Order: sequence, then C-alpha cells, then structure tokens
Amino acid sequence: MRPCCDFDCGGYSMSGPIEIINPRTMTCTLMEDGVVIATYKVEQCDKCSRLVKFDDFGYQKGFGNEKIIWFCWDCR
Repeated sequence: MRPCCDFDCGGYSMSGPIEIINPRTMTCTLMEDGVVIATYKVEQCDKCSRLVKFDDFGYQKGFGNEKIIWFCWDCR
C-alpha cells in the first residue's frame, strides 16, 4: 500500500472521492486518492443558496434574453 501523504498516517488511504470548492474562482476539483479526476464550474443557486455544478439551463431570462438569476436543478 502506498502512503497517502507526506506524514505518517498509519498506512490508511483516503476513503473515496472528495470535492474541493474554491469560492473565489467558483470552481470545483474532484479528487480520488490525491489524483485530480475532474475540474468544473460551480454556481450558487439564487433560491436555495447551495453551491452546485453549473449548467447553462438554470438561467431565468428577462427582457431581451438578459440572464438575471440562476436556479439549481432541484429549484427549477
């Protein structure tokens, strides 16, 4: 078994995938066992305030197709 980090943690490894969200850039990095699997954009829902994976279909549009608010999948 390879070590999971630079310090001695008793030979245990990470328990599965983790998401690291950077609130400044609104990006999420999905990692498993210290290896980056995916990087994607996240957005805060204007209704429930959760940070979720961004998709362009969540925008509510105003006059002239102006994008005014964004809803996550659960709030649509």
